[in-house]
Amino acid sequence: MMERIAIRLLGALLGMWACVGMAYGQWRVTPEVGMNVTKYNDEVAKIGFKAGAAVTYTFGAGRFALQSGLYYTRRGMGDYANSVLYGQAKDPSTGQWTDVEVSLAPAFSGDIEPNYYFWLAYPNAYFDYSYYLPEDFRLEGIYYYTHSGRRDYLQLPVMARLNGRIGDDCAWHVAAGPYLALGLAGKRSYLESRITTGDELPYYNKVVSWNPFSTQRYETESRFDWGVGAEAGIEVRRVSLKMGYEIGFGKRTFYDEVGMKYYTFSFTAGYSF
Repeated sequence: MMERIAIRLLGALLGMWACVGMAYGQWRVTPEVGMNVTKYNDEVAKIGFKAGAAVTYTFGAGRFALQSGLYYTRRGMGDYANSVLYGQAKDPSTGQWTDVEVSLAPAFSGDIEPNYYFWLAYPNAYFDYSYYLPEDFRLEGIYYYTHSGRRDYLQLPVMARLNGRIGDDCAWHVAAGPYLALGLAGKRSYLESRITTGDELPYYNKVVSWNPFSTQRYETESRFDWGVGAEAGIEVRRVSLKMGYEIGFGKRTFYDEVGMKYYTFSFTAGYSF
């Protein structure tokens, strides 16, 4: 439902800009390309890219304008790792030895110290949070995971813009406003390695990948995204350089709540027609 609404809004806004340009002629198209850096909550920042075109309609003498456009933007999630110790420990409630997994969070390379925060999982029993490893623990091996990912969107901003001039050939602008985005593709993946306490090191390596927008998975993410953004730029004749900043608020999943999910800093270069 939200995806259909987003597509209709994208089409309607593009049609509006085309009509405004044909009716008044006070418009400008600026193809742009550049890079961005995105930091999702609880994820590592990663470099992506942004490419598209800005469409600007200028009012009167040129001090104020409306700016929209259409962009293909990739927001990445940097590599991060976590480790899981597995083996057997005495269940504190029964005194029986049972299979357990101890997940270190966060995961760092180096020695395991008592102040590492982890969760201890007793299968079919409960989760117990503690600051220490179990007193009676028989280590059988270690799972080591490295994660990464990306999300690709078609994005449409609607911004109010203030223009100014530095000289005959040089101008500046600042702009701010909301944006809508529609997820087109993506990839989440992790490499799983298992090291045992036996003679074989490592026991195996396995790579698992999936599309975060795929409807075949339980944790399917919403394709519809939205947020607010701001930019500042300078134009020398027809060449422009822009710096932008965006904050995303859209739900990641159906059960998620609206709130800040990521922020993106971008730098693009363009040429106006």
